[in-house]
Amino acid sequence: AFASAGWHGEMSTRRIGLRDPQFFAWIAGTAIDLLPNFTPQNCSNLVWGFATMRIGDDRLFEAMAKQVQVWLVRDWDPQHLSNVLWAYAKLMVRSETLFEAAAEEIVRRSFDYLNRAPQNISNAIWAYGVVGVR
Repeated sequence: AFASAGWHGEMSTRRIGLRDPQFFAWIAGTAIDLLPNFTPQNCSNLVWGFATMRIGDDRLFEAMAKQVQVWLVRDWDPQHLSNVLWAYAKLMVRSETLFEAAAEEIVRRSFDYLNRAPQNISNAIWAYGVVGVR
């Protein structure tokens, strides 16, 4: 539920034009502390919310990149992974180790990625192009 604060924060703050740095710094700091308890969807929603608001937090995105790499062995849902890659690209966060690990996962599960939702692979390719990781 906590990770959806990034999403809910994005939705409510966008409507009223609020971008309170303390609010997002608090979310980022708390998320880093709770990260081991997050699900892939929590992670995806949180970084998506930050990226949609165009609010970067180096500590959060660095910690999240490390955690995502650990979680990739859990067979993430393609949408969650493509959302994470999109968020990193939107904020121009170039985490080569994250993008390399994600590429290996996408290749390993290419049929699943292409069969379930081609939009996810399209979003991932866009993210690679934006950040320039090959």
